[in-house]
Amino acid sequence: METTSFSNQCDKCKLELKARINKINNKIIIEQSQKISQYSEHLSATIDDFREFFKPNKKMSNTTYNEVIQNVLNIIETSIVNKNITIAKNLNSKEIFNTYFNELKQVLLNLIKNAEDVLLEKNINNPTITIETKNNSLIVKDNGGGIAENIIDKIFDPYFSTKSEKDGTGLGLYMSKMIIEEHCNGKLTVSNDKDGAVFKIILE
Repeated sequence: METTSFSNQCDKCKLELKARINKINNKIIIEQSQKISQYSEHLSATIDDFREFFKPNKKMSNTTYNEVIQNVLNIIETSIVNKNITIAKNLNSKEIFNTYFNELKQVLLNLIKNAEDVLLEKNINNPTITIETKNNSLIVKDNGGGIAENIIDKIFDPYFSTKSEKDGTGLGLYMSKMIIEEHCNGKLTVSNDKDGAVFKIILE
């Protein structure tokens, strides 16, 4: 694991060096190599999060919705915007929560990525992901048309997926609900509004 990571870093450094000395005269190469490094760091952190997931001695910490949101957007916002998806923010919560920061981050990341997938799959005009906070609520919604009423009650069931067989395991939302409701002492719900799906996290 450490050898592979070191090799990837070396390859990235070589790529940047060649670009900077004009052997590859393309600014995009430098930008992409930096993104690769950022994504690699996030992947490594995600693996560590899963290793820690079921440990009983995990420590809770004080955080805010704004801190979690900013942390997640630092990872994925550029990628989403580059796909011509707008991220709208309406952040009004100043609540401080004693919770598991990394687990809450993973849930938010999953909800945003799910919204992104829906918008791209349905080829929505003016695709938008909206993130809202108020008091103890955090909402992620999209304008992808919503979830069919005949399956919305099953959306959190294990192994149930609205994605094609090759693209979805049906575990993402199930795990997200378990994290929020069994680990973070909160609640995760889903509904539809006139534009699309609405996922709401409520922490105590």
